[in-house]
Amino acid sequence: PNRVVVSVCWHGGRGGTLKKRAADGDAFDLGNKHRCCSEVAAGMQQLGEHNFIHRDLAARNVLLGSGMVCKVADFGLSRRVQTEDNTGDYYRSTSGVLPVRWTAPEGLTNQKFSSASDVWSFGITCIEVFQDGAMPYNRIRSNPAVMSHVTSGKKHPRPDGMGAETYTKLLH
Repeated sequence: PNRVVVSVCWHGGRGGTLKKRAADGDAFDLGNKHRCCSEVAAGMQQLGEHNFIHRDLAARNVLLGSGMVCKVADFGLSRRVQTEDNTGDYYRSTSGVLPVRWTAPEGLTNQKFSSASDVWSFGITCIEVFQDGAMPYNRIRSNPAVMSHVTSGKKHPRPDGMGAETYTKLLH
């Protein structure tokens, strides 16, 4: 059976650390934010290579290990995707429980999740990192309004401090 082993992460969750450091006037620099996104991407690639989808990727679910290394965690909503021939490419949720602000349009409308929907969540997680842990779509007050925004094809605006080149890469 597959197992996930995560070392003790003394520095806690990335989301809380981002907020605390920004509030203390000691926000992470751009290099650290880029490194974090790269480490999360590597963790998500590992999951994808083993046919798992996370379904709840967010800065709150990234832990900081020794050396402030980012590690993807909290696999409570993760699922293995497979079909009869073990080559599945998506999972359809029946519970309806999902993190609205991090969920891809197809997850919001059809509750269909795949590695592509995890890529969407990765992009939103990177937005969160560059916003120093601020909630995505923070100018939109309600989850139903976020759902309408996302399902109508609109994207999260580029956060202050995120370069146009980085933002463009997230959009593609």
